[in-house]
Amino acid sequence: MTHEQRRYEDGAEQRTVTGWTCTRCGRFWGNDEHMARYCCSTDFPCKCGGRHEKGWTCCRDCRDKLDLERFEKRERRPWDGEQMLVCDRSDRYFSSPEDIYEHIAEESDDDLTESQLHERAMQMRIMLCRPTPVRWFNLSEFLGESLPEDCDLPAGGIAVEKAVNDWIASMQPMSWEPSKYAWDGTVSKCGEE
Repeated sequence: MTHEQRRYEDGAEQRTVTGWTCTRCGRFWGNDEHMARYCCSTDFPCKCGGRHEKGWTCCRDCRDKLDLERFEKRERRPWDGEQMLVCDRSDRYFSSPEDIYEHIAEESDDDLTESQLHERAMQMRIMLCRPTPVRWFNLSEFLGESLPEDCDLPAGGIAVEKAVNDWIASMQPMSWEPSKYAWDGTVSKCGEE
């Protein structure tokens, strides 16, 4: 295989390259105008004509409208008397409708009737919660690489694993998370005292 001889003086030529660069940091993006504009920008035009921050796809008003539309499409169910309730807008949890009414009364300067409290509670977009799925204890996973390969649990290991899992089961529910259901403003018959 022969190599063509090329002199140092003939090894380069100047060319002009066109493309997009970020006006703040100068990073070159080639033909990608969007990324050059996005690079160091902090706010962007929204399809409604407003502006939104980096990390969001639309402005606060559009997000609020989309959140309300999503909430309005949810199936509604009564509170069962046991599950937690959560405000879709503020991520605040309540243990009963009465807790919601107390919260509203504390936040209000006016003396509100029961129907006004209920109306304001419905405006809060309250979601029913479900118990957060629990992670069960597995001693083999816990000991991980400490056990020799292809080794069974030590003699009392199964009893330890069962005791820990029995304790976890007795603590249920440990925590709550929003379900897919919105609260309809009523209490189910089994939840009434």
